[in-house]
Amino acid sequence: MKFNSNSLLTALLCLPFLTAASPLALAESGVATAAELAEIRSQVPVYDLDLPEYAADIAAIDAAIQARSTPELSEPETAKLFRRQYPTICETSTGSPSVNNVISAYAYLHSLGNQHCGQTNCCGSKCTTMVRRGDAAIAVCGSQYFEYCTRFGDAARLIVQRCQSGGRVGGQSPWTSGMRLIVVRS
Repeated sequence: MKFNSNSLLTALLCLPFLTAASPLALAESGVATAAELAEIRSQVPVYDLDLPEYAADIAAIDAAIQARSTPELSEPETAKLFRRQYPTICETSTGSPSVNNVISAYAYLHSLGNQHCGQTNCCGSKCTTMVRRGDAAIAVCGSQYFEYCTRFGDAARLIVQRCQSGGRVGGQSPWTSGMRLIVVRS
């Protein structure tokens, strides 16, 4: 059976569901007969990826493989979404914290996962330092706001990826809520 589909994924999702009486389920209980194997083969689609109808799928797969070698495209999904939603403003100078200390700080935030982190300083600077490591600090400024710690870690990671220079990094990521995550010297 051949599937005429624009997507390999769509075709895979169309596979018939196995029942206890299906040849594949029966084959797992013992030795399969030639007839059972033929029935199994008829239920599993075979893709001849050299056919012209799959050219677009192959091109997309090749592009994805090539993209994985670039750090910007191999980042976690949450960071990809975050990067599209929130820009990064680079402010790196010789007075900025070291990249390694910022990496340690954002890795810690990211390790907290779904715990809530946020801005708790309602008065004065309206900034809360969430984590410090060596000469680095990651803080959030603006209105009181809480978010999963991993999201703050992802934002800091994007600042490192986009703003590092000469072993130093500094910058901010403004959020639509009026908040901004900042990477500064502590």
